[in-house]
Amino acid sequence: KENRALNVTILGIGDIGTEMFLTTYWIGQMLDCKLRINVVSKEPDGTFEDKLNYINPEILKTTKKNDEILRIYKDKEEFSEPYCEYKYFSCDVKSTEFNSLLKNVTVIADTHYFLVSLGSDEENLSVANMLKTEIGRIHIANKARNEQVEKTIINYVVYNSSLNKLTL
Repeated sequence: KENRALNVTILGIGDIGTEMFLTTYWIGQMLDCKLRINVVSKEPDGTFEDKLNYINPEILKTTKKNDEILRIYKDKEEFSEPYCEYKYFSCDVKSTEFNSLLKNVTVIADTHYFLVSLGSDEENLSVANMLKTEIGRIHIANKARNEQVEKTIINYVVYNSSLNKLTL
């Protein structure tokens, strides 16, 4: 009924994190929502952007306001609004810097969907559990202030079948 926000945060820029970014970006075009994708990794931001530009150099251009690719008419200064906002954070998800990002409502705390894909099952489970705790604290604080609390989904990658049986 209304143009809602969808905020997705991807932790890790390996193959799964990259595919999640691309899928979210492409499917987000059909959802009629204001899409924001946050990506967090220890790698420098240029590493991920180089990877995206290799796959499709137009993706990141469409996230920048008034980029030439968003021009509506060839001879007029009229541009479409980017439907997707993209932010990259180069930091360790186990650092105090990430903890600060996570607690900042305008940065990552208002994420609706997290994907944890950091490279090892144990690290993915550990970080997903930490996210569950921190997001739970944020939701409790918001409820105490009578603010609306939206559901947050935390998805994580686990390959080991015995670890797959564990729940957070």
